[in-house]
This record gives sequence, C-alpha cells and structure tokens, in this order.
Amino acid sequence: MSAFIVSLPALERNALILRDVADDAGCRIVLALKGFSCWPCFEALSPWLDGCCASGLWEARLARRRFEACADVFSRSCAGGNSGAGGDFQPS
Repeated sequence: MSAFIVSLPALERNALILRDVADDAGCRIVLALKGFSCWPCFEALSPWLDGCCASGLWEARLARRRFEACADVFSRSCAGGNSGAGGDFQPS
C-alpha cells in the first residue's frame, strides 16, 4: 500500500493562488480528478475551487460525495451518439 505526505498549508496556499486567478480572469477553476485524486485533501481544497472535472459516473459520484461541489463530466460512454459530450446517462 502506498502512502503520500501532503502539506496542507502548501496545498491551501496554492489553492488560494488559483482562486485569485479565477476571480481576476472571471473563470472557474475545477480539480481534475485524473490529475489529483487524493480525496482526503478535498475538504481543504473545496473552499477555494469551483468543483471537479470527472471522466465518468464513478468519478462524478466521488466528486459530489467528497468535494461537495459541482462535477463537470465528459465521458464517451455518456455521450449521445458516437462522439461528443452530453446526452443522458442510462445505467444498465
């Protein structure tokens, strides 16, 4: 089993920088779960970020449950037709 050490003060300092960038640029900053999926840190990040970017149903559920914010989802399996994003997800 792997273990990671995360500096919460450094993480919060970096998240505050991202918040300032988002406010100055008039955009949203979302956490890419594929890039940083250390969900025990989500509580420290959620006040500063606007949500998460998920690539499927299970990541979206994780984001909703742990990050308590919106989840932007793009997944080929959720796309209407053969390409693109969107469409209604129909669980089998």
